[in-house]
Parts: sequence; structure tokens; C-alpha cells
Amino acid sequence: MVSKGVLRVERIHVRLTELELHALRRMSRQEGVSVAHIIRRGVDDQVLRASASDRLAHLERLRERVASFRSNLDDLSTEHDRHLQAAYDQPDDMRGHVGNPGTAGDNTARSSP
Repeated sequence: MVSKGVLRVERIHVRLTELELHALRRMSRQEGVSVAHIIRRGVDDQVLRASASDRLAHLERLRERVASFRSNLDDLSTEHDRHLQAAYDQPDDMRGHVGNPGTAGDNTARSSP
């Protein structure tokens, strides 16, 4: 957590096997850094970067969905407000069918209540 530009560090207790601790200490000696530094670096690599990569993959999927959207409406750029309102006026089960007869993109095919 960052508070006024200062990174706050919290202490935790972790139980490791003898083999895990030995490997961490050996790596610590070889690299000339503390065991805590190696653990923090492992958290950064495995958790924080993985989370960022998950977010990037999610954004890419969203971009693909947006890029694949086709409304079949010739006037969407100039009449977007009207089409959006028509979409909001549709029952929930009809939303997402913009531009198809009887849906948000074409109010003419709807029957009056």
C-alpha cells in the first residue's frame, strides 16, 4: 500500500520446508540479496505480473468483442442517441439485437402496447 509516496511494508509469517528454505538461502548467497528480497521478487513475478497479464488478456478479449460488433445501422454515428434510447426501451431479452427488425435498431417493427 502506498501512503503519501511511501511504500508501507507489512510483516508476515511463512512456514517453509527445509528444502525450500535451503534453496532460498543458497539463492540469496549467490545473488548477494536477502531472502526477503527473493521472496518479494517471487511475489512480483508470480502474482503481480500474472494479474497484470490477466488484465491485459481481458482487455484484448474486450477489444475483439468491440471490433466484431456490427449494428447494420447506416446512421449510427449521427443518430446514436436515438438508437441508444430505443435499446433502453426494449425488454431485457431483446437487448443486444441492434439493427435487426423489431429490436433496438428498428422501432418500426415493434407492436404498440
